[in-house]
Amino acid sequence: MKAKKLLERVKQFLDSDRQTQLDKIKSIRKVLKELKQKERDLREDLDKEKDPSAIENLQLKLDVIYAQRKKGLDRVQELKEGLKPKQESVITDWVDQSDTQNDAQDEKQEVIQEGSQEGSQENTQEEPQEKTKTPPN
Repeated sequence: MKAKKLLERVKQFLDSDRQTQLDKIKSIRKVLKELKQKERDLREDLDKEKDPSAIENLQLKLDVIYAQRKKGLDRVQELKEGLKPKQESVITDWVDQSDTQNDAQDEKQEVIQEGSQEGSQENTQEEPQEKTKTPPN
């Protein structure tokens, strides 16, 4: 198995953790939407309510929902920041580095081949005449 295939497998393995994080974000967002709708409904009920004890009860529920939504949003933000893992960039850097090394080796072989071709051509050609240097005016 070649190095690129092995690296792809490692990347897929590391991406499984990424997929788990994306699934968590998706489920939290779903709950956040439901909480937002519930908050809207409670605000409508609060506007219609006349009884002070019921108003206090609704306001308490709104405060709890607000706190839950805030925690959920913070968690989503935290998960999003975690989606930029350093491990993935290390693997990508390593793949890029190995590609660069392969390219450098290919170029080196080309230069060697060109050099050997030029060397064989020089032996068959006549020796070049010496250039005479003229003094600057």
